Amino acid sequence: MVCDRARYSSGARVACHRIATKSMSSQLASSVCATWASRKILAHRVAITLEATHAVEALEEAFVRYGLPDIVNTDQGSQFTAATFTEAVLSRGVQLSMDGKGARHDNVFVERVWRSITLKHWMGSTHFQTRRLDHVVAEMSLHVLAYNLKRVIRILGFAKTMRAMKLAGA
Repeated sequence: MVCDRARYSSGARVACHRIATKSMSSQLASSVCATWASRKILAHRVAITLEATHAVEALEEAFVRYGLPDIVNTDQGSQFTAATFTEAVLSRGVQLSMDGKGARHDNVFVERVWRSITLKHWMGSTHFQTRRLDHVVAEMSLHVLAYNLKRVIRILGFAKTMRAMKLAGA
């Protein structure tokens, strides 16, 4: 986290993206906020609707935990063009950058993060294994934790990561 805060304070960009997912019984929407520099997932929400409130909650959690970035980048999905989302960004003096229609390449790294979680490493499929929303939320949190931890180990190496965790009392 120290590494992310250093990058996050100087010209940082945060990307927010909605990802359609499935549980064993229904369609879901996951809102994810991640840094451009380190690809760390800062906050996420899983919901059964496409309302902007879930994206706003994830964004505000990222702001509280990591401070304000210079720019928030999103696509033009309805939850990101909603007044509640744009107000949550602009009222704090943060710039809002929205990709042009059909410009999927701008959010490619957030989609790659999601692909890493779903297909490559932990889930092994494109859907969650649990059925109830509260269980899916817990499952998503575990996948995000594992993704972020693996990312830190890849950056610092195993020995340095373990020393840092011991110093932090984890």
